[in-house]
Amino acid sequence: MEELKFVNRTSELQTLEKLYSTEGFQFVPIYGRRRVGKTRLVKEFIKSKPAIYFLADAVSEKQQLKKAGQSIGEYFNDIVLTQNGFLSWDQLFLYLKDKVANKRIIFVIDEFPYLVMSNPVISSIFQKGIDELLKHTNIFLILMGSSIGMMEREVLHYKAPLYSRRTASMEINEMDVLSIHEIFPHRSFSDIIQIYSIFGTIPAYLEKIDPKKDIFQIINESILDKHSFLYNEVEFILREEFREPRNYFVLLRSIAMYKHKVSEIVNDTGF
Repeated sequence: MEELKFVNRTSELQTLEKLYSTEGFQFVPIYGRRRVGKTRLVKEFIKSKPAIYFLADAVSEKQQLKKAGQSIGEYFNDIVLTQNGFLSWDQLFLYLKDKVANKRIIFVIDEFPYLVMSNPVISSIFQKGIDELLKHTNIFLILMGSSIGMMEREVLHYKAPLYSRRTASMEINEMDVLSIHEIFPHRSFSDIIQIYSIFGTIPAYLEKIDPKKDIFQIINESILDKHSFLYNEVEFILREEFREPRNYFVLLRSIAMYKHKVSEIVNDTGF
């Protein structure tokens, strides 16, 4: 299926462009629930700009540093760095400071929470790197994260090490309902309302919609099929966001069984 048409993010792009045109170091955390379109937004923003994009993963810190070195080494045509990576985050920050000088370069780290998982004090390391090296450069640093709870604890909370280092922050929310009409211009108004009531405006979900099929075919193939993308989506998101999601599953099951008053939910769950 072809890539979804990019729509609706005009104000977010304008904000990023304004920050990009402002001289000096910029640090912008971008966060929002999984699949809401953060990565697509940033990739649209960095298109045709000097930019390094690094996607963190659920691997060891050593592997994270190696992958970061590959991304940065490819940008600067540094074969040695591409092959070997960095030995420490301090080495990475020093390398960027020396290479960037006064040039405006965007450095994007996608899924920053994975770095936190590989090293619980990574936020303090980044704080030191910013204070001692990066804040004197023209680097535009973007840290992205889908785990809202972790982004708040590590970056956005006023007690977080990186809180006062940010020059702006951006929460990416769902698009408005009119975006569905932009994506599927040949759908009827009734179809658009049906799609919105089932899928919301999450881009990753809308991508699964075949514009040639009716809404019931889409539900059967994209949600009810046990092998489909969305069948276990709620469970997956809850497990990503909460350490102990069991209680949330119990609450959702109670609501699904028509317990809609607080007293009914309390009696049903025992909470």
